[in-house]
Amino acid sequence: MSLSSRLGAGVVACVVPLATLAAQPAPNPDLELAHHVLRRVTFGPTPDLVDRIANPPIGMTALQEAQAYIAEQLNPNAGADPNFPFGSADVQALDGPGGALGIPSTLPATTPQIDQFSFLQVTGSQLAHGLESKWQLREVMCQFWERHFNTHLVGSQFWFQNKIPAGSSNAAHAWHYEWRANEFYRENALGTFHDLLVFTAQHVTMVAYLHLDRNTVAGPNEDFARELLELYTMSPELPVPGSSPVQNYSQSDVETVARILTGWSINPAADFSFTFNAANHDFAAKPAMFTPAYSLPVGTTGVNEGLVLLAELARRDATKDFVCRKLLNEFLVDGGGDLEPVLLGRMKNAWGTQGDITLVLTELLNSLEFLGTTYRFERARLPIEAVLAPPRAFGAGFESICTPAQPSLLNLVNTWISMGDLGQALQGYPAPNGYPGASAAQHSPNAAIARFSFAAKSLFPAQLPTFQCLALTKDSLDYDVAGHIAANLTVGWNDPLLTARFLLQTLYGTRFTGPDENAVVQAMGNAAVWWLVTNGTLDLSAPTTPAYQHVVNCGAVTAMAMAQGAIR
Repeated sequence: MSLSSRLGAGVVACVVPLATLAAQPAPNPDLELAHHVLRRVTFGPTPDLVDRIANPPIGMTALQEAQAYIAEQLNPNAGADPNFPFGSADVQALDGPGGALGIPSTLPATTPQIDQFSFLQVTGSQLAHGLESKWQLREVMCQFWERHFNTHLVGSQFWFQNKIPAGSSNAAHAWHYEWRANEFYRENALGTFHDLLVFTAQHVTMVAYLHLDRNTVAGPNEDFARELLELYTMSPELPVPGSSPVQNYSQSDVETVARILTGWSINPAADFSFTFNAANHDFAAKPAMFTPAYSLPVGTTGVNEGLVLLAELARRDATKDFVCRKLLNEFLVDGGGDLEPVLLGRMKNAWGTQGDITLVLTELLNSLEFLGTTYRFERARLPIEAVLAPPRAFGAGFESICTPAQPSLLNLVNTWISMGDLGQALQGYPAPNGYPGASAAQHSPNAAIARFSFAAKSLFPAQLPTFQCLALTKDSLDYDVAGHIAANLTVGWNDPLLTARFLLQTLYGTRFTGPDENAVVQAMGNAAVWWLVTNGTLDLSAPTTPAYQHVVNCGAVTAMAMAQGAIR
């Protein structure tokens, strides 16, 4: 029976009983392992990466191939592969002079170069990296540090008022320096925590966000000092198994840290770089701080007080514990530090004195706890993962309009909007604690609707209102679902059930159910009926027919929007 006949006869009324569906294929442990590792280490599995792990070379197991991939990701070859390491010329054109994002290739940038910056350069660059970068773990960690050291300079862009030439753009400067910070986090995502901490404390985005430049001996400001201790390093308490937690610091310690950091500021005349203003510094002796107690070394003074303090915070056990717990929450499971205290201890031992992120993640991602089955598919995808994973699953990439060197950017805009609908706007979270990573924070009725909306916008851009950009006429993500099905399901592309299973397996591996299959089949049946009523014919004879593409796109929207779409 043809696809047209089967859809017309069996699915028109959307009442295909589950009993009529063939038994689901047996679970595939190697496929499940591939999806688990790639959902955590990347922004979503791609067909090539799934095939690499689930179908390893002769003589290797899927586990060994997964570990080999993790080892590659932990050691990106930055020397031979730039921050924008894509193979196609149109995507590479996003970076550099004349690129579609308008990002200058050298720093420091001139004021005219800065004035061309907008949200598109900053968010578009991050989304493009996340979608297609070879070094996915570096991108995942780049976003981890963006949330850990959260700033919201767009909300305080008028900090640049009277600090830039007349006629220049406050907003453009705000976005530009957010982009510069993001580039640093990308380059150093797997470096040391100490370097990340020092950079953040001296970068204009953080100085302006938490008013560090207002922290003077004449008028101390505790905003940065408080968040430095509470959110970026030690946290208020150090958990102690079987006992009450230790209080890591007091209010008087916050005041002392603020005194240590007086005089830290920014020089607008030198590309908004860090500067130390000795006239604003409190040179008086500082008391001991924290638990266990710590005092600045004798003879430490001026700007070195702050640098020595940051080095101490990077090496303290409370900081190791806090950051390693956040990494366990990110890659393993919420509350992972309490659930797996031995693994937490191994990660802390790998930390060293400066926080070697590569060594810490090597311990975590090669552990039995991570590679085993206990914690698979228990973490909720963050919004950035929810919008990047579906196109990666279908092998979608950038397509060009006008010339090969000018990729369309509308998909980046729509993706950014969809992320905001899901609750996470890049560089748009106002509170210093950053967008929440807990799984519970990702679930809501609104989020479910937003996932469906993103799927529909991705696969039916012409039918839905979109954010319009000048000279952009179509969506630029090539979601050729029909072509992807035909290329990979050469036998059975015209079978509704096999098509539904292929869509679900592409998106979820083996973690889907009979009711999931039924929902996708019914969606395709509804689409076939709509097409027939609207157009008078239903030509499903080939994957290239508009009717077939419409039908399978409707099935893909349903599959993408399911609850499992939020699980990784």
